[in-house]
Amino acid sequence: MLNKRTVLILGAGASEPFGFPIGIDLSNAVYTLLQPNTQQFQSLTRFGIPAEQLLNFRDTFYYSGKNSLDAFLEHRTDLIPIGKAVTAEILIGKEHSWQLFRFDNRNWLRYLYNNMNTSFDEFGANKLSIVTFNYDRTVEHFLFTSLKNSYDKSDDECAKAISAIPIIHLHGSLGRLPWQGNPSRSYEPITNESALTVAASSIKIIHEDISDGRDRDFERAKELLAKAEQVRCLGFGYNSINMERLGLASLSTGLLQGTKLGMGTRELQSVGGLLNGKIVFLEGDCFEVVSQRLIWG
Repeated sequence: MLNKRTVLILGAGASEPFGFPIGIDLSNAVYTLLQPNTQQFQSLTRFGIPAEQLLNFRDTFYYSGKNSLDAFLEHRTDLIPIGKAVTAEILIGKEHSWQLFRFDNRNWLRYLYNNMNTSFDEFGANKLSIVTFNYDRTVEHFLFTSLKNSYDKSDDECAKAISAIPIIHLHGSLGRLPWQGNPSRSYEPITNESALTVAASSIKIIHEDISDGRDRDFERAKELLAKAEQVRCLGFGYNSINMERLGLASLSTGLLQGTKLGMGTRELQSVGGLLNGKIVFLEGDCFEVVSQRLIWG
């Protein structure tokens, strides 16, 4: 059981082990999948986006020189609606439950859940909060499905147990899951008009005005961080805007630790400076941080 007040901050790298593309891989997927003969292209045209607009979006993004959709849409705000639909189309196609539940000795979700082991009634007493910048619903789907199968409880009972563990999507998500209320969509790689409508309308782009509701989400996240006894960043890219909005530089010394995979010396120094030296960068991946760098007692 997790007895110390813990906040996990999840970036794209935390979802990569479960089949979700990150960074350049996601950008490359936008270009390669927006071809007239692909299933994704046809799905988006059925959704109501004209073929010529999709092709223009693909080429404009490719030749923009930007490495990510977020960076591209910062200046091409006119293309945000298409960008959200394209993002939803690609990520929905990665929602495979079997990816989450693989018996893999690097599956950090399995490790986390197994060490939160309690009676069903006490599960919500685990002092865990999740703050995620990801659109995917991997954490809540994993916890809900695991509880349901571990304890043979109803959807309502499992939903109530999970409600005690805050899971905050700071940039929106691919939509509510069915047990979270409507409008919703199941965790499955099926795209149709209904699924795309729910997912695209739930996505928020980093550079959009956070008065769209994210300001309340960020304030809630900051409240959780202020009360935390340990904060761990998993697969987080340390975007300066996101770090500032969360107020990470104001955390007490010794609370904040995080992964650093793929980061060079200059980048590490820059992030450390922005955080006033409050972060300790850790070797290893998400599994290693959860298994070796969390204090459970």
